[in-house]
Amino acid sequence: MKTEQILAGVNAAAQHLSEDEKKAFDYVVSNQLKKGTFGGMGDILGALVVNLRENLRNEEAKRSGRTGQKRALERIAKSRVGSKRDYMNGTFTSQDGARAVCDGYRTVRITNEAAAMPADAVERAVEPLNICACYESKATLTPCSIVPNPQKLRAMIREARGKYHGRPGKKNTFCACYQLESDTGKKAIVNAEYLVDMLEGLPGASVQIGNHNSVQFYGPDGDGILCGLRDTALTTPGTFRLNF
Repeated sequence: MKTEQILAGVNAAAQHLSEDEKKAFDYVVSNQLKKGTFGGMGDILGALVVNLRENLRNEEAKRSGRTGQKRALERIAKSRVGSKRDYMNGTFTSQDGARAVCDGYRTVRITNEAAAMPADAVERAVEPLNICACYESKATLTPCSIVPNPQKLRAMIREARGKYHGRPGKKNTFCACYQLESDTGKKAIVNAEYLVDMLEGLPGASVQIGNHNSVQFYGPDGDGILCGLRDTALTTPGTFRLNF
């Protein structure tokens, strides 16, 4: 059983604690206590949650050495395979000759020949999306003030998923969202898992916030775009806000 599945089970069990035990559980979790102090079931489950969260972070730190740029680009290229919008999915050559991956929500152009790609561009029945026309002018962009570490962000997502699935009741499709912000107050709210793929697919990239709730990335290997979430998506059951 995966660590996040165990975490979900523990969080689900905590929902059935008495009020006093829930207070003990919340105290232990909020104060990150690896060992309980009260001796009750809330104490035990709270300490278990703290230790499971730490295990998730350690797992992601170890995995980061194996989850490279190519895997991130593969996830983007394969996420919408078989969908009706064939013109904007998969791997292809962009209009400026760069190797590109796209799934309709995010796109990456790789200009560094040394960077690994999922596969060569393939012939398709329709002309691929002109992704070059989708970029905003750099003059309209604002640098993101804090760019999250992709491994830490992935661990946050796994923690949130475990907490979400530990709640009682029927579950909707889980979606973790993350808010990027500039020093001037410009904001973009994006799918956190998509953001991880962009950061790993373009390592070392600067992150720039556009005027239309979108984010652009510029790195040594190329550039890319990540579309932001619509306001309606934030109120959809199953949406989990990570940092706002």
